[in-house]
Amino acid sequence: MEFNDFALNYDEALQQGLTLSGESADYFARRRAEEVARYAAAMGYRTDTVLEFGCGTGNNVAHLRAFLGCRRFIGLDIAAEPLSVAQCRHPHPEITFKLVAEAEPEDTADLVFVNGVFHHIHRDNHTHTLETIHSLLVRGGLLALFDNNPFNLGARWVMKRIPFDRDARMVSPYGLARRARRTGFVDLTARFFFIFPRLLADLRPLEPRMEHLPFGAQYCIFARKP
Repeated sequence: MEFNDFALNYDEALQQGLTLSGESADYFARRRAEEVARYAAAMGYRTDTVLEFGCGTGNNVAHLRAFLGCRRFIGLDIAAEPLSVAQCRHPHPEITFKLVAEAEPEDTADLVFVNGVFHHIHRDNHTHTLETIHSLLVRGGLLALFDNNPFNLGARWVMKRIPFDRDARMVSPYGLARRARRTGFVDLTARFFFIFPRLLADLRPLEPRMEHLPFGAQYCIFARKP
């Protein structure tokens, strides 16, 4: 699947699949940033530089910067066209977008954020990708890796409705966590988010108590580079 083809209509294609939830893509981007900030605060960790691996057109940038309070932001992707869109959306001297292959030794971060990337990567390449992410973190740096939960039927339905997700293969959080541990990450934990759609929003206050149960539409593997 070629993401350059969706650079200009990525948001529309994504929202096509999210209608079941009753929420916008921006709602999920904000919630993810909130959860990452909560995790970093619980770890007592300051995030001066944040790197998004697989940043696409930059939908997460504003929320990550706002909630994490980072000074510098680096967005990496494998497709050039989405990066051009992201750069136009976020013209700021401390925000940089570049291809993964162009990352330099100084492009290391206190926290690496990943969302919806691994289900587009062949499983044979998961370990290599985790090694790349590991190399982009400073010592003691944090990883927040979100992906769609294969145990959630709603997440499966959503992916079938999104053009660039239809042929993707969902990834088990437990298998991915094992690979991350073998790569060298420590303090791993998997948490699950987005259990109730907007129609059942009154039940959302229950979600924090259910984070360790595999019910949510997305999971996040939180980890640290020793």
